[in-house]
Amino acid sequence: MEMLQETQGYRLPAGVRGQQPLASNALTDLLVSMSRMVTDRREMQELDLNPVRVYDKGILALDARILTSG
Repeated sequence: MEMLQETQGYRLPAGVRGQQPLASNALTDLLVSMSRMVTDRREMQELDLNPVRVYDKGILALDARILTSG
């Protein structure tokens, strides 16, 4: 959560300009899960999720690219 708070877009999930708050916990969970996956699987050299959409009740990675060794 501290990493997200350091970004310029951190306030957006809170629901700025009258918009509904987004599932920022889901984004935090995604970052932790992806970090663990890369750490546990040494063959993974790169992981790219782009774009990632955060909704009010969840999160969706629209595209993923994983580069492995070997």
